Amino acid sequence: PALKMAGRTDNIKIVGGFKKMFGGGGSNQGMTNVEIKTDPKGAQVTILGRTLEKTTPVEFQVEPGNYEITIQKNGYTPFHTTLSAGANEKVKIDEKLQQQ
Repeated sequence: PALKMAGRTDNIKIVGGFKKMFGGGGSNQGMTNVEIKTDPKGAQVTILGRTLEKTTPVEFQVEPGNYEITIQKNGYTPFHTTLSAGANEKVKIDEKLQQQ
């Protein structure tokens, strides 16, 4: 069996707002860009136990590695997925949440 490198949550960078409009924010070399959209909007995203401050739709960057992602919203069944992020990749997750 092959071992997979676990991802890190201490350096997740939310993309958007002022820095995205004006190209600031430092080096993103080697990072994976992840975009998560849900229907309905406003779901919470948790990555390896860390809940992001922003709800869906959300775009963020992570280092290469493996990430357990949970997307949840009150009244809907939580959605769980595993992300295997490589360097300089773009990943899109577009999920229609199921009502409970």
